[in-house]
Amino acid sequence: MFAASLANADEITVLGPEVLSAPLKEIAAAYDAGENKVRLAFDPADAPSRQLDAGAAADVLISADAARMDAMEKKELLIPGTRRNALVNTLVIVITGGDQASGPTAPAGLAEPAVKRIALADAKTPSGADARAFLRGLGLWEKVEAKVLTVADPAAVIAAIEGGKAEAGLVYKSDAQPAKGVRISAEIPPPEAPAIAYAFAVVKASKQPDPANRFVTFLASPAAMTIFHKHGLTRVHGGAEPQVSKK
Repeated sequence: MFAASLANADEITVLGPEVLSAPLKEIAAAYDAGENKVRLAFDPADAPSRQLDAGAAADVLISADAARMDAMEKKELLIPGTRRNALVNTLVIVITGGDQASGPTAPAGLAEPAVKRIALADAKTPSGADARAFLRGLGLWEKVEAKVLTVADPAAVIAAIEGGKAEAGLVYKSDAQPAKGVRISAEIPPPEAPAIAYAFAVVKASKQPDPANRFVTFLASPAAMTIFHKHGLTRVHGGAEPQVSKK
């Protein structure tokens, strides 16, 4: 839930997707040494822009929904010139983390008999939807559908593999990178992978736009990018530069 009423005057409220919760908590802690504290609110459905549309109060929006961000710019709901397309995530195949473990090193390997169960997050989650779209795009879905073990979310995918309930799974790299009990056996490179990019922007209704813009600038800084990279995210080429709003 986004409890805007709990925000204090000296806090910057940031709405973001749940998938970025771990790196954003680290970044907010590092930034909290400054004059403005950062209050993070995460959307489990990874659709924070929809929460903003529904009336949630925020100073900074982080979203992977480029089309909705474009629409919000056209509606003048974001401050022009503050949007930064800065981060890229990708899908990866994960297997158990044992030293002797082997698994598919390419998507086609998921259809091999050795892989009896493939854990995927629910199709209503972003990673689950992207994984299914990716497999369909490669013509693999009909070959693997009967093997699919559908679980609630990416954390449950990791748990299923750790617990031996599945030989492999598809999740975002940011979900797999911090996990201790699994390892990445294959990374899906562009242009095969779905486009999973995150943008930051200052919300026009923000009551403290200058501090909010300073935080957005910090999100694109080398210090913040080091934290994002540790969690499996990479910088968009040229992503540190503000994007000029199109009207």
